[in-house]
Amino acid sequence: MPFGHIWSLSVEEHSYIVLSLMAFLARRKIAEAPPLIGATLLAMIACSIYYSMTLTGIERSDASLRTEVAAFGIFASGALLLFFHKRALPRLSVITYAVILLGAILLSWWRVPMLLRDVAGMGALANSVNLLPAAPPLVRQALATGWLRQIGLWSF
Repeated sequence: MPFGHIWSLSVEEHSYIVLSLMAFLARRKIAEAPPLIGATLLAMIACSIYYSMTLTGIERSDASLRTEVAAFGIFASGALLLFFHKRALPRLSVITYAVILLGAILLSWWRVPMLLRDVAGMGALANSVNLLPAAPPLVRQALATGWLRQIGLWSF
């Protein structure tokens, strides 16, 4: 594997490096942001396809924890937010937000194939968090309950 050393916190650190490089290139007008994000997303999809085709057995079930592909959802969600940066983020209905959240949970299940889990599951999970400002008041109120906030603090 060309990137077998990347896992856990290393994935996050590599994401910061890639995001910083993308921001630097976009701010210096060396490259436009949408093509940079698109190229990064395509590279991650290509890596995910490569890993899903070449890894076998236990390697395949564990690969998403140690590859840069695990950061795909963060980039995909960031691309969506960048799209809405100069537009109004549309309000989501309870059903729409529930579908995104349920999709994130179901697509992150351990039995889901790695490629689908990394691309769609991580993307849906990142979007369920990043779209909270557009979530219906009922969802935001439910997430703001005292006991749920306490669980969040304990898990942090």
